[in-house]
Amino acid sequence: MARFKALWHARMQADASVVDGDAGAISFWWISHWDRQAAINFDKGNGPFRDSNPAQGHLHRRKDKAARIVPTTIPPEDVEL
Repeated sequence: MARFKALWHARMQADASVVDGDAGAISFWWISHWDRQAAINFDKGNGPFRDSNPAQGHLHRRKDKAARIVPTTIPPEDVEL
């Protein structure tokens, strides 16, 4: 969720920049923000949605069907970023 929130804030800033006359702000947002985050978020091997199936749920491919919750403040030392 933190990645999507950051994307949203960056998009709002880009929209404001367009209003202030920066015509390329939205293009910069797509290339520098969305494209980079989408590559991570939707990576089928390592992304946070790797176990998802649109028809059968978020944990469809997991054997244990329980995902460990990672705090949004400081990830534990054993979490690979």
